[in-house]
Amino acid sequence: MKNFITKKLYLTISAILSGLLLTVSAVQAQSVVKLFTITVTDRSTQSPLQGALATLTLENGKIYRNVADSQGNIYFGKLPEGVYRMRVTFIGYTPFEQNRVKLPAKSNGLVVGLAPSDEQLSELVVVTAKETKGMTSGSKIDQEAMKHIQASSFADVLELLPGGVAVDPYVMTPQPIRLREAHFPFDTGGRMMPRVNQLNYATASLGTAFIVDGMPIANNANMMTLSGLGSSNNGAVNSIFNTEGVDLRTIGTDEIESVEIIRGIPSVEHANLSTGLINIKRKRTLNDLEARFKGDMRSYLTYIGKGTNDIGKDYNLSMGLSILASSADPRFRQTSYQRITGSIRSTKLWHFDSGSLSWLANLDYTGSLDGEKVDPDQSYSQQDSYRVNYHRLSTNHSLRFTPNKKGLFAGMSLDMAVSYVNDVMKIVRGVQHDNKPFVYSMKEGEYNWGFYPGGFFIAKHRVDDQPFYAYTKLKGESLFWLGKVHNRAIWGSEWNYSKNFGEGTIFDPERPVFRDPSQRPRRFSDIPALNRLTFFLEDNMSINVNDHVLSLQAGVTTSTLLGLDKSFTMSGHFYTDLRVNAKYDVAPIQIGDKKLGIHFVGGYGTLRVFPVMQQLNPEKLYWDFIQLNTGGFPNRDSWIVNAKTYIFQPNSTQLEPAINKKWEVRMDLDYDQYYFTATYFREDMPNGFRRVGELTTLSFKRYDIYSIDWRNLTAPPDLSKMKYKEYKDFALIPYTRNGSQTKKEGVEWVFSTPRYDKIHTRLTFSGAWFKTIYRNSAPLYVQPDVQLGKQLVFPYYGLYKDEEGLTSEMLNTDFRFDTYLRKYKFNLSLSIQTNWYASSEFLPKSDRPDYYVDLDLVEHPYTEESKKDTYLQHLFRGELKPLFEKYTVPICTHFNVKATKYFFDEKLRVALFVNRLFDYSPDYYHEGYLHRRNRYPYFGMELNIKF
Repeated sequence: MKNFITKKLYLTISAILSGLLLTVSAVQAQSVVKLFTITVTDRSTQSPLQGALATLTLENGKIYRNVADSQGNIYFGKLPEGVYRMRVTFIGYTPFEQNRVKLPAKSNGLVVGLAPSDEQLSELVVVTAKETKGMTSGSKIDQEAMKHIQASSFADVLELLPGGVAVDPYVMTPQPIRLREAHFPFDTGGRMMPRVNQLNYATASLGTAFIVDGMPIANNANMMTLSGLGSSNNGAVNSIFNTEGVDLRTIGTDEIESVEIIRGIPSVEHANLSTGLINIKRKRTLNDLEARFKGDMRSYLTYIGKGTNDIGKDYNLSMGLSILASSADPRFRQTSYQRITGSIRSTKLWHFDSGSLSWLANLDYTGSLDGEKVDPDQSYSQQDSYRVNYHRLSTNHSLRFTPNKKGLFAGMSLDMAVSYVNDVMKIVRGVQHDNKPFVYSMKEGEYNWGFYPGGFFIAKHRVDDQPFYAYTKLKGESLFWLGKVHNRAIWGSEWNYSKNFGEGTIFDPERPVFRDPSQRPRRFSDIPALNRLTFFLEDNMSINVNDHVLSLQAGVTTSTLLGLDKSFTMSGHFYTDLRVNAKYDVAPIQIGDKKLGIHFVGGYGTLRVFPVMQQLNPEKLYWDFIQLNTGGFPNRDSWIVNAKTYIFQPNSTQLEPAINKKWEVRMDLDYDQYYFTATYFREDMPNGFRRVGELTTLSFKRYDIYSIDWRNLTAPPDLSKMKYKEYKDFALIPYTRNGSQTKKEGVEWVFSTPRYDKIHTRLTFSGAWFKTIYRNSAPLYVQPDVQLGKQLVFPYYGLYKDEEGLTSEMLNTDFRFDTYLRKYKFNLSLSIQTNWYASSEFLPKSDRPDYYVDLDLVEHPYTEESKKDTYLQHLFRGELKPLFEKYTVPICTHFNVKATKYFFDEKLRVALFVNRLFDYSPDYYHEGYLHRRNRYPYFGMELNIKF
């Protein structure tokens, strides 16, 4: 019995030990590598190659595949330990192969640099935008494409987007960006089309963020403004704006290596934007001394740049200088614009046992001189001039640490930037004045004050604007697996500081340039600073099942303005946005000896842009009423001006960030270097910023000069002995509020072919249909332009729900034939750009107000009985159908040619462009009137030299 128990115990222990050994052996046999990353880049430019394919083949023949994301990273999770054969491929590049890749390795990451293949080198010569094929819709434009179109500023680059058209370079006025909007260049014949005031719908351009080398271009502390524009015939002065975002004229293209224009839903790491993102990456690898000389019918441009890698190990330095000079008409130099940009950029890389550290540093200068000198034969003074001197100096630094073994800590970056702008406007004007008095007071109330400046004087006006910006961003990255789902999370925070140290508006009140009674000098440095703090978190998930890849990008961002006065609605409030993008890559379908790729993409998100300093801190308004003016009486000693002044501080405390809700769906097809993509989108921004009026009433007197013996006055009259009448008048105090709606809808598409060998030509067919609706989302006050009897003012204002609205549509296409003769180093492109139609129509207005307001500021509902009142009947507008008929401009086609020829082993490059070499713009009739469209070619050429 004892032996039996001993034997049974022995067998049990043996079984347990055997089971443990088998379990350990099984676990050892199933040991896996949790994460292995392959980063694929272009060997020469270090740019990530999104869409590159990596194939890992284990010794037992099992195959693992995955594709690169937007950062060029290819992730493999839970790979069995062993020896693999690795192959990395990308269209147009020589495949990379490595026969023995042993996992696990010292580092769980590998960087692969691919070089362009000789056989497909011509395929890489792309002279148009390439769709990014990522999680959101966007276009990537490289240096070669920008060289081919011979851009003078970033405004010229927009021609390459779906729906874009070539526009003659014109830098006399600021140029805001307008993405996915149905806007009509003048050369389509749309001058007569119904339009709205675009300043009321400028939030879309204000909400387009520009990122240069990872740093945003800030302009929300720009206070450059000028009252009295209505009295100016100076086109350049009238074009000044400070709430429309970045001026595209100030961005040159010579230093740009590539730019990505995101029109869809961007990552949540980019905040304070509502429309899109312009991500610019500048050159850092040029070695030759490069020079560019360009001239066209209005301007000339000179650029010189140099880079070197000889300073130290893993260190390079690049620098460049560009000068652009332009005039509205080269025969007359009164109106001109000059731009100077300079940049010094450096990159340093350190390698450690734990990882690598990179440091990118930039020092940039941008200057512009924008002005006009009036023709002395057409002005009162030969000193008449207008000049804006703009100088911007900025420096930014970016530190990034990348560990060799990536996991929950896969990298960390710190970005810092500081910029200072000195923007000074000077106006000198000879003013021929009549006997009307000038009234100038900094206090409210009634007073005897005023003067008569005489017949002629020289007036000077100066605006000193000095914005300062500071920016810091900390971002981390984590990699982990949840089952079979790979996750790449990014998280971080950014801080933006904006302050203006300018002296503001400076002028002599006794010699003003403009007779604007509402303006007084104001120091910009008295305006409080803006501090915006943002946090963000995003997860990028992907799962690969039998070559089907499902990717999801979901993130949240929240922002607030710190230190804002408690009277503001935004004070202490965090505004949160959610953004989601999804992509489904269908497993490649074999057709013949090629594979068809099908990809479905969609996204939804909210984007917000905060109001700028000018909108949050409007200047005070001064309302002056002249109650008595004895100027012109026989005895000059009796001259006197009695005035009453009101001072108003416009109230913008109710302002909130403008929100844009957008969604889009996209389909991509690719087969044997044929590529097609189509995107349908919708956007709705219901609370954009606009200037509206707050209604109030003002009381004032009118003294009766006939109540005294004015002919025999020898001294100013005694007002207490004069008769007068009291009056009331309405006043609309302008301020900024959330009151504009912009809705966008459209389809964008691109179809491209490979370059056909026999004719060396590639065809790209792109286009877009855009529909845009503008309307006021806040009710507006309107007063009819009528006068009844001897009444000085109409005694009522109507409050109308629908007062301003416009629907615009356009359909544009671009057939681009791109021929590249590699043997002769010659590139020729023909672009046939067609605006098939452009239409615009006003939306119906409210025929009656919802309410009306009297001179006591009492609000009353407008009823049917109101239509019978002598005065109130004029607030009823009745049928206005003739005003809301659609205006349609028919087809307009331009043939544009661009040619490039290389000499001396590509050391010398000569290029030429002609816009509208041929033109088809037929005349058309509208409402019985004949409209003729005359078009003329515009051309230019340039020379590029490498030493």
